[in-house]
Order: sequence, then C-alpha cells, then structure tokens
Amino acid sequence: MEKQVIGTRQFAILVLFFIIGDMLWFLPSFMVEAVEQDAWISALIGVPVGMLAAWFLFHFANQFPNMSLVEINWTVLGKWLGSALTIIYLLSFFTVSVVQIRQVSDFITSQMMTETPLRAINMLMTIIVMIGVWSGLQTFARTGEIFIMLFAFMFLLLIILLMPQIKVDNILPMMRHSFSSFAQGVVYFVSYSFLEMYVFLMIFPYVKRSSHLFRDYMLSALLGGVAIFLIVTTSLLVLGPFLSRFHLFATYILAKKISIGGFLDRLEAILVVNFILSTYFKATLFAYGFVMGITRLLKLKDYRILIVPVGFMIFGYSYIVYPNLVVLNNVTPAWSLWDMTHNPIILLLIYIIHKLRSTNRNRHKSESSEEA
Repeated sequence: MEKQVIGTRQFAILVLFFIIGDMLWFLPSFMVEAVEQDAWISALIGVPVGMLAAWFLFHFANQFPNMSLVEINWTVLGKWLGSALTIIYLLSFFTVSVVQIRQVSDFITSQMMTETPLRAINMLMTIIVMIGVWSGLQTFARTGEIFIMLFAFMFLLLIILLMPQIKVDNILPMMRHSFSSFAQGVVYFVSYSFLEMYVFLMIFPYVKRSSHLFRDYMLSALLGGVAIFLIVTTSLLVLGPFLSRFHLFATYILAKKISIGGFLDRLEAILVVNFILSTYFKATLFAYGFVMGITRLLKLKDYRILIVPVGFMIFGYSYIVYPNLVVLNNVTPAWSLWDMTHNPIILLLIYIIHKLRSTNRNRHKSESSEEA
C-alpha cells in the first residue's frame, strides 16, 4: 500500500474530476428549483465558498501528515471512539459510490437505452469501478491524465456550441428571491461537490509533497467550481428556468439542442461520455476510500483481497439504494445535510479537539521545563 504514491499533477486532476463528478447530471435542476432564474448568482457565490471548504480540508490534512482518516480518528479520539467514527465515514464512502453507479444506470436506462435492464448497467459500472480500485491509485491517477484533455475539450465544445442559443431574458428579472433561497442554492452547489471531498483524506497520505501542491490543488478546485457554474448558467440561458427545473438531466437536454447549420447535431451521445467519465472517477475514488479504510481499520496486508466481496456488495446495493428517480429527486436535497455533517462539522470538531490537546501538551512541556 505504501508504494501507491501519485504526483501533484495527478492529484490535481483527480480533484478536478471529483468536484465536477455527477454535478453535470442534476445540479442545474436542484439549484433552479431553489432560486429559479437567480440560480447562476447562487452558483457564482458558491465558487468562493467551495474554495474555502477545499482550503479547510487541505489545512486539516496538513495537521496530520502521512495519516489517513482512520489514523486521524485513532490519534484524536482514541481506538474505540475513533474506530466507531471511521465506520460511519466508511458507510458514507460506500453509499456515495453506490449512488454514483446507480445514477449512471438510471440515466442510461431512462434516456438512451430504455429497454436495457438496470442490473446490466449496474454490473458493467461496478466491474469497471472495481477494476480501477484493483489497479491501484497510481494507475487510476494516470488514467485521469489520459482522459483530462478529452474531457476538457468536450466540455468546452458543449459550452461553445450552445452559445448561439443563449437567451439573456431567461435570467431576468434578477435578485427576486430571499436570502434563505440564495443560501439554499449555495448549499446545493457546495455540498454535493466540495463538501464530499472528505474522501481525499484517504488519498492525501499517498500524494507526493511538492512546493506547488497547494497551488495546484486550489487551482483544480477553482476550475471545478467554474465548470459547475458554467453548466448551471448555460442551462438557465438556453433552457430557461422552467425546463431546467423539471428536467433532472438538464445537461443532456442541453446537448440534444446542439444544431449547427443542419449538419452538426445529435451530439448528445458523444458528449454524454463526459458525464459518465466524471461520475466514474468520483465513484471509483469513493470505492477506493472505502476499501482502503477497511484495510487500515482491520490492519490487512493487501487491500486487493477485498475487491471481489466489495464489488458484490456495491452491485447488490446499487439496485436497492433507492427505488426510482422520483425518490432520488426528493431525497437528494436532504443529502446536503449529511454532507455538511461529515464535512465540515465533524472534521471541525476533530480539528478543535486536536488543537486543544496540542495546546495542553505544549503547556505541560513548558511547565515541566521550567520546574527542571
């Protein structure tokens, strides 16, 4: 396990893929439901708030160098309480990974391959996710380096080709909503992407330290936030508040509207690769965090012995994690509270306890040295 070291650039690419993740699927729908045509303002406010959340996570990880979340909990809370909290986080890793896989399956079976059984797509997604975990962090990160240019090109292509269909009237009038509505939109923007980055506490020990690690990390967080902002704003400007709100997969509808000169159209099947790609990386990172967390918690020698049983668990749970898209649509807004509980509330409490203990320890040392 200790040989799985990745470089700064590879780590930054994983952060970028993670932040965008499944936000391309449904975020415009939830944000427009909260603040309608002012969703782009909430998204704009959400970028610096998300950057603040990313900074806190990096600062938190630096307080415990070369420690994963498991060792951090043990160090601060002790063996028993730390293990209990670790299990809660591992359940979160597992659940989010399963939901990512199920979202891809729901999209494909409801929008593209309507006659394909849901279990078939679940199985295919589970297999490729577990292959990514089996290959190890280095191989997985190098895969991100290969696909990042394709991802960036296709993302920019989507935005550029939709520019002729932009209607500024779709975001008018502005500033018609209350502070609570804007805050709800910001919470949606930040929680599903930036606040779920607590899984990187399982990745930080394997990142090669360099002088520009923090710079690249924050730049990736900024680019991810800007990308989500562009998707929300483009959805509003092209589809309008009504269609953006009632289409759960609004970005796919955007891709279907691309038509240049009557010969460049029907690009949604190509551009959907981007959506699946970013969701795959996020699902694999959570699955990797889950497997590595169990390995460290149980002090196993090799994490690969868990790949097959965890894969079966993910496949089985992905079919029953929620009944249908209607339930997901109703439950997802409340998911933000779960994300906020894990990050920053619990992590902030751990940070405060660690600082208080460090202060008391230093005070006792100074008193002992004075007495001597």
